Amino acid sequence: MKLEIPLEFSLAAVDAQHPRRVAIVRGPLVWVRQSRAPFSTSFSQWKTESTNPLAFELDAAGKSQLVPFYRLGRHDPYWMYFDLES
Repeated sequence: MKLEIPLEFSLAAVDAQHPRRVAIVRGPLVWVRQSRAPFSTSFSQWKTESTNPLAFELDAAGKSQLVPFYRLGRHDPYWMYFDLES
């Protein structure tokens, strides 16, 4: 038996009443930001950190990163939900 899990990034709405508040998912994982810096939802602009394949830089300066939620420590700050601009 072979299990294939798509690993493209996508945006998942919190619920039907709030379709513009989204979480970022990739496969079965929810990804979170560790800073409040603005980011682009154009996934093709994101780049993988060369030293860490489970972190993605969201801007050219590397000021904002996405990491899987499970990798955070107990007291690490994070932002999971984002409001899309209208």
